[in-house]
Amino acid sequence: MFVFSFVSQKLSLNFKHRFKKVAKSTLLLVASAGFAGIMATAAGAQDRRIVTIDDADFFGGDYRTVKDVDLDGCKSVCLSDNQCRAFTFNTSAGWCFLKTDYGELQSFAGAIAGRVVEVKAPRADQSADRKAELVFVPKSQLESAQTYSLSIANSVRPNGQTADQLRRNGQDALGERNGALAEADFLQLIKLEPGEFDAWTQLTTALLLQDPDNWQDRETKRKNAISASINAYLRSVSAPERALALELVGRAMTRSSEYKTAIKALRASLAVEENSSVRRNTRIWLPSTASGSLITKSIPTARRHGYVWYSRKNCRLAKT
Repeated sequence: MFVFSFVSQKLSLNFKHRFKKVAKSTLLLVASAGFAGIMATAAGAQDRRIVTIDDADFFGGDYRTVKDVDLDGCKSVCLSDNQCRAFTFNTSAGWCFLKTDYGELQSFAGAIAGRVVEVKAPRADQSADRKAELVFVPKSQLESAQTYSLSIANSVRPNGQTADQLRRNGQDALGERNGALAEADFLQLIKLEPGEFDAWTQLTTALLLQDPDNWQDRETKRKNAISASINAYLRSVSAPERALALELVGRAMTRSSEYKTAIKALRASLAVEENSSVRRNTRIWLPSTASGSLITKSIPTARRHGYVWYSRKNCRLAKT
């Protein structure tokens, strides 16, 4: 039986660190571009728009009332306030009821219900370039990633939730370490928005959280994690996104005992974006023979027992 340690705690911290860096670059881009609203990724701007329904009211969620305005004024006030997700405009009184979210849609004569929708600007399609960069990934796994993406598009049936609802639910499930529930949400999200980088990275994370008792189920989750991480990289644009996706490829490959490919992915991640904490702290123990136990006392001892030691401090693979 092969036994290995991935130093999961340190990699988990590094994974969170990379996510924070992507988020930070996203916020900086929002500020410089002047968009109202939050962007999902650094390269995926969003345009806030209003969709209205006559003689209707989104029940509840009121947090502010603006008086003596027309419909266009009500729309403008809502769009300029990031807290506003919906509104009800009373046409006879000229009152605009801003809402933190859109609740149940109810019939209301003389009212107009409005809801904010965020339309993403098209991301640059660099999938061909990204695919060419994955020279270390076996062709069979690249083909499996494509098949996995197509299976989501063709097999997953929408459950009626909006992309925002699925995104929030999936992130909540990840926070609770409920990988199965998060996987279901992000599959639905990818069905709606197949080009969203964040959805693919979070789907990969959801799959990596799962470790079913059934061997076949476990292998399927691990295979799908590899496919999801590759799809994330194919949709990456910025350097932080590429580095994060490559790290996920490395993690997914390690879970499937694809150690050589994992090392190359992790080295590629560091080449895209330097991470001093990774180089300083992360060490991966990889078994090269079925010795039955993991030796962690010293490098020479590990070598005598047939282990390969890899340190990202110098990005080298040492073989016995």
